[in-house]
Amino acid sequence: SEVAFAGLPSSPKDALSLFTLAMGRAGASLTAFELIARRPYDFTLKHGQGITRPLADDWPWYVLMQISSGRSEEDGKALIEEILSAGLEQGIVGDAVVSASLAQG
Repeated sequence: SEVAFAGLPSSPKDALSLFTLAMGRAGASLTAFELIARRPYDFTLKHGQGITRPLADDWPWYVLMQISSGRSEEDGKALIEEILSAGLEQGIVGDAVVSASLAQG
């Protein structure tokens, strides 16, 4: 299972575009996709304990995405990185990070 956190540059429409992209590439392996507004994200960073900022910059919207499949860990990571890379190229993702461990995800 691979988890990614992405900052979106403009609007929830970017999230819909990223969801469509992820479904097209991952299909049923896309097991979670959550849109998060900046205000609750900022609140969590301010008041949560032991929470670190996953991205260097602030974005108006964020997406938390999970890919789960019977593939190897390397294949799952390559797939989620492929989706994020395509999103960056299309301008629907501003920045993203893939979790390095289950504890981060």
